[in-house]
Amino acid sequence: ISTNPWTNTSYLRTLAGSDRTVPIELGRSYTDSSWSQKLMTFGEFIDQFLSPSSSSSSEEREGGKEIGYLAQHDLFSQIPQLRNDIVTPDYCYVDLPDSENEEVVTNAWVVGAKYFRLYSPEETPRLYPFEESMMENTSQVDVENPNLEEFPEFAKAKYVEGVVESGEVLFIP
Repeated sequence: ISTNPWTNTSYLRTLAGSDRTVPIELGRSYTDSSWSQKLMTFGEFIDQFLSPSSSSSSEEREGGKEIGYLAQHDLFSQIPQLRNDIVTPDYCYVDLPDSENEEVVTNAWVVGAKYFRLYSPEETPRLYPFEESMMENTSQVDVENPNLEEFPEFAKAKYVEGVVESGEVLFIP
């Protein structure tokens, strides 16, 4: 996706600056009881979560160290120079959505990899969404370790899965 190495923390610091404040999500999933949000500078985020020397390397994160995501944030609005790094192949054209359009989702992955499962809206009953309005788009099922006694229909839910790695984008129309 990028003509410049977004995994190069020096490049990101130069482009975005280290003093810009960004919202960080802390934790594996926002449904976990330990999940929280924190404001920190972009430089602190790089040092704590992206730098190879950080205490939150991928191996250590799996061992219980803190996980941090710069997510749910309109980074292109705050750092428009990043948009210039997106390469659109000659055989297609997709304009990145504006922040007002929630019908279209773009997931750009900068460092590491992210496993995705995508379920059709038709599968919603089998996903056991929370009933409260703020979480009604979230499943009660832990997809990594589903309790099929409590959520028996979940095993029948059909999905598409994939992995997005550094420099790739998942576009969900």
